[in-house]
Amino acid sequence: MSYVEDPLQRLMVAKRLASARDRAQLEALRDEVRDRYGALPREVEELFAYAELRLDAETLGILAADRVGRRFELRFGTQGGLDLPALVARVQRERGWSMKPPDRLVIEPADGTGAGAREGGGGAAVSPIVALRAIFDSLPQAPA
Repeated sequence: MSYVEDPLQRLMVAKRLASARDRAQLEALRDEVRDRYGALPREVEELFAYAELRLDAETLGILAADRVGRRFELRFGTQGGLDLPALVARVQRERGWSMKPPDRLVIEPADGTGAGAREGGGGAAVSPIVALRAIFDSLPQAPA
């Protein structure tokens, strides 16, 4: 966040971003930063997108999401918002998806993008944030 020039202010914004517990807090912080410092550069928007992913991962019970080469490895906790029987069924039918005992889902996309699609329909690879967003959105959630 180099566009926040004061190091102390930059640290405070980063701390608030990391400690946000829901999307409402993230949106309030985004609005505050935009009001105070102007339009958010792409890098700062990506930090907010990452924070949103972190919140979604917590909701789904994902403890870690790692990129290893072309594949993603998601590590699950015992508590989470996933429909496990539906996830197992999806792994069985989805090419490039596998379980790695005891607690990992491995997704290796056939096209190397991380999500099975290209950003904007062009030739550039999808960013890890966009790829994880697509993966998270496609995971079967437990009924509320």
